[in-house]
Amino acid sequence: MQWAGHDPRRRRTRRDRLGGIVVSLGEFEHGVIEYAVPVRDTDGRIGAVLSLVGRPHDRLPHERTIRTDLTPAAVALADAIEDGGGRPR
Repeated sequence: MQWAGHDPRRRRTRRDRLGGIVVSLGEFEHGVIEYAVPVRDTDGRIGAVLSLVGRPHDRLPHERTIRTDLTPAAVALADAIEDGGGRPR
């Protein structure tokens, strides 16, 4: 039995929350890398997720740009949804 503080999934979750972006390399699908950020409403609740999925050899050379651009894109999407009325669906 592992202690919760030593569970690798919990450590990744904690790290991802601090960084604001989740990066998964083959954790959900073999041979696929995924970058994901939450789309939050004005109260900070997650209403959707914006993600980019692809093959590592296509995405890794552009990781810096992906990390730089994905979070502002999620904010812009949240703003557009909010302007349309209500919370993200």
